Amino acid sequence: MRMSWHQRRLLQAGWDVLSWIVAIPAAVWLRYDLNPPSGLEQEAFTAGALAALAQLVIGGLARLYRGRYVVGSFDEVFGMVLASLVIGTVGTVVLLITPPGTFPRTAFVIGAGIATTSMLGARFIWRALQRKVALNRQGRRTLIYGAGDAGSQVVQLLLADRNGDSQPIGFIDDDPSKAHLRRSGVRVLGTLHDLEALIDKEGVQVVLVAIAGISSDRLLAVDRVCRGHGVALRVIPTVSEITDGAVRLGDISDVTEEDLMGRRLMQTDEAAITEFI
Repeated sequence: MRMSWHQRRLLQAGWDVLSWIVAIPAAVWLRYDLNPPSGLEQEAFTAGALAALAQLVIGGLARLYRGRYVVGSFDEVFGMVLASLVIGTVGTVVLLITPPGTFPRTAFVIGAGIATTSMLGARFIWRALQRKVALNRQGRRTLIYGAGDAGSQVVQLLLADRNGDSQPIGFIDDDPSKAHLRRSGVRVLGTLHDLEALIDKEGVQVVLVAIAGISSDRLLAVDRVCRGHGVALRVIPTVSEITDGAVRLGDISDVTEEDLMGRRLMQTDEAAITEFI
């Protein structure tokens, strides 16, 4: 059963709370070589609960649990690390200005590291599982020509489209140095010279050209191979036609005669010409 947006956010917040509640006591036990003084466990759990509360407050202010960041993205990593640094720093300062006791002053420093590892680790595992499920779903086996930024965007869009019928199985790219490179979990399988062999080997059903402004000569070469094997050929728009530099699923279309000729169909104003004549 798929979780709703609110359920996922509650699960994230709950995991972060648990991470801090466990991290501070773990830091105390590590500081005392797993043999803390009697009664210190309660203080450690109390400190962990306060840190967890601070995490929820900072997370609420930074909108960590309100959909501001994509799960496991670099932006979310930065936000989570910043929140942990604030909690760890404030906790350490409080311990430094209070009279010394059995509670270790390094607890929040060590605990922040443990909590951050737990919180980010859970997000990376979640994102990896989602990607694995998306890559293993059934659909038209799609080979993407172009392992650049546009190709990476196309793969992410295909994987995010839960109702789509495309299954990205790999890239081909003209740059041999990109061999075995992975983008969004999809590997570069070869170059354009390997296209025909890959179609037979991988059971390719669609070749998607993700090179904005590809030359007509290269597109013709790809088209000849695809036609010979009964494979559909699709393209993304030219650079000037991509709004704000981002590729959208609706922009991907079947290859046209204008694409193969390297020029676009001219639109004439017949009414104006008739009036002029």
